[in-house]
Amino acid sequence: MSRFPCIPHPRGIASAMVGIAAAAALLSGHAQAAGSPSAPAARPANAPAAAPTGKPAAKRETRWVLQLRYRITKPCTIYFNHPDHTRGANKSWTLTPRTSGKGKPTTVKWRYNANRKWAVISVGGHGYPHWGYTNRTKKDTCLGTSIRQAEKVAKNSEGKWTVPVSYYPAGRPIPSRIGYGRSRAVGATEQHVGWREVKQTLPGAKIIRRVATDENVTLRDNANFVIGNVPKGWRVDRTRATRQNGHWTKVKVPKLNRWGYIETRALPARSTTHPSAAAAHATPAPAATPAPPAPACHWKVIWPAAGVYPTTARTTAPLKVKHAGDTVGQSCATVHNTAENQTYVQVTLADGGTGWMRRSALHPA
Repeated sequence: MSRFPCIPHPRGIASAMVGIAAAAALLSGHAQAAGSPSAPAARPANAPAAAPTGKPAAKRETRWVLQLRYRITKPCTIYFNHPDHTRGANKSWTLTPRTSGKGKPTTVKWRYNANRKWAVISVGGHGYPHWGYTNRTKKDTCLGTSIRQAEKVAKNSEGKWTVPVSYYPAGRPIPSRIGYGRSRAVGATEQHVGWREVKQTLPGAKIIRRVATDENVTLRDNANFVIGNVPKGWRVDRTRATRQNGHWTKVKVPKLNRWGYIETRALPARSTTHPSAAAAHATPAPAATPAPPAPACHWKVIWPAAGVYPTTARTTAPLKVKHAGDTVGQSCATVHNTAENQTYVQVTLADGGTGWMRRSALHPA
């Protein structure tokens, strides 16, 4: 016998290799059938068909910008209230355009034309007032043309309406129509902004008392168009008519001879009926009956949720949260936070302590 092993014929080696490859493929097929990720699992006969994974893209929500900006071309005199309807002095201030060529132009926001002479504009910001009336006649107006700006917007990742979708061109004059403002609620479509009539004259209602306002507020129509300014301390005739769950109360402003809505938070919680408003209905108390003690102030929450804070500022987390319909109170103390422009009301907590809630979230119970 030879010392060397028998070497197979080349043809025999090739046949052996083919057999090995076929066996490997067979084993691979069995492994995939047993649950390899690359093999689809068998579906039982009675199992429902799989739902399609693809979903149609949700339609992007957009909204029209209602207040468009226009350049001012010269110093702009802005009046607190309609010059044709104000009794007595009508305060004003002057907005002066930038003289330097650098930076953004000085602009105002146009809202609507009150009549052929006066337009209602906003200077923006948080001061008071930032709404007013300015002359729109051709020879006297300070209002120039529009700047390029977003006309329709969508929400950003934080849910704020800041992402431009379409733009309003530069160089257009303010609209000429009178007594109408841009609207999303009336006549608006995907392609065109709507226009809504401004109710500059509202019907009256039964007056229950005359009070002085606690804060600076704007006078609005029933669609929230500004129709005047009511500074702190002005006398107004209050009614029981409200809207938006009591957030707005209907009043008559004698200095303007005009009806409208102001924020309820600007009205005092308790006040004495003005003699001119209810003299005919006054009933004197019997002399022998002592006057009852003044009742504690109670409030009803009108916001869906309102925080009770340890101080008269929202710099810390609320102690607790009250909800619409809850009654709080037993205190008449109020403090105005000038930084927030909010009035806070002191309320009593269940444990005997006290906290503070924003007056705008409450209504006298």
